Amino acid sequence: MTFGDAEIGDYPPPSWLTKEELSTEIITLTDESLEELRTVYDNESETIQNIIKFGICSTCGRSVTKQNIVRCLYGCQLCDKCRPEYLGRAVCRRHVESRFASKYETIVLIGIVSKINKVKLLKVGKITENEYQTVRINLEEKGYIKFSTIGLENRPKITPSGYEVLSLLISTYQKDPDFAIFLQEIGVVIGPVQAGTKQ
Repeated sequence: MTFGDAEIGDYPPPSWLTKEELSTEIITLTDESLEELRTVYDNESETIQNIIKFGICSTCGRSVTKQNIVRCLYGCQLCDKCRPEYLGRAVCRRHVESRFASKYETIVLIGIVSKINKVKLLKVGKITENEYQTVRINLEEKGYIKFSTIGLENRPKITPSGYEVLSLLISTYQKDPDFAIFLQEIGVVIGPVQAGTKQ
């Protein structure tokens, strides 16, 4: 058996199933073997094919074994090196981007927390004015920021849920070179912090 997709057997379909039922693809995840078993009906040969797809990390693409597997909060497989956590559970990058915040949203959120003026944030974060306005609206809709009026200015402030998700976002994007350069240029130092220690 080789790494990747491998056929493990062709056999005739059971006579009680209709062609419509057979033509649907059935996917089964087996935790013991960390493999995905796909059952597909082939119309030409009128046989059922079982295809094994070995587990890979949904973030970096490395193969996953019993020694290094971590399950994402939403069911994806991760290797132990790609495991940003949210409330004690691992979350893959795809779900961080789709359910929490994009990289641009994270840049703006960090800018708000760090109280960086808008002009510097746009320059250092390489964000246009339109993208900035869209991102601010998205962050407000997600409940990560709220606006408070001070004099004539309407300034964004980070909410408790924004603070809660910030470490997940930073740990997800900190390996990206452009994000690391952004953090460096605004003077934010990210390093390993032990629980209960002071910086």
